Amino acid sequence: VLQPPAEFRDRSFFGVTQVMYSPTGDLKLLMNGTTVHGSESTDPGKRDVPLSYYVRSGPIGDAFDIVKPAGRSRDVAVIGLGGGALASYIDDTTEMTFFEIDPVVIQVSSDPKYFTYLADAPIHPAVVEGDARLSLAGQPDGRFDMLVMDAFSSDSIPVHLLTAEAIKDEVRTLTPTGMIVFHVSN
Repeated sequence: VLQPPAEFRDRSFFGVTQVMYSPTGDLKLLMNGTTVHGSESTDPGKRDVPLSYYVRSGPIGDAFDIVKPAGRSRDVAVIGLGGGALASYIDDTTEMTFFEIDPVVIQVSSDPKYFTYLADAPIHPAVVEGDARLSLAGQPDGRFDMLVMDAFSSDSIPVHLLTAEAIKDEVRTLTPTGMIVFHVSN
């Protein structure tokens, strides 16, 4: 009935972030309130395997397969860091930039004691702290091949990322053949 003790717990303006183990101990979970924002296998041989809705055989895996620019590396932006699982899609031809508003999430995801996706990436991803809408405004036109909108949770939807003006600016950062991928879980 009771939750297992937290490996890490801290509060920011955006709520209480916790790292805890699943009841079976096979997963490390990043929690914000009651919402799981990331998971990673505790099996060292599987720690680079994206889990839950990030599995390679799922929609995000399909999106990464579709976006493969010919003759150059692909540049991917991700709004929302969570545990950093999307960094497991980085290969020697993929650069990735995460935009994350919560400094506690950045702290936890960047510490291999808690999650290893960022540390294990063959090309270390950039992490930009701040409101993604403001941070994207400073990005050059046509930079990204894919923009993954993953700042949504069951707790709240950052509607300022979904206004017509915001979408227009997000599209501005994409290459002519780029795509926006929305992860809306509620």
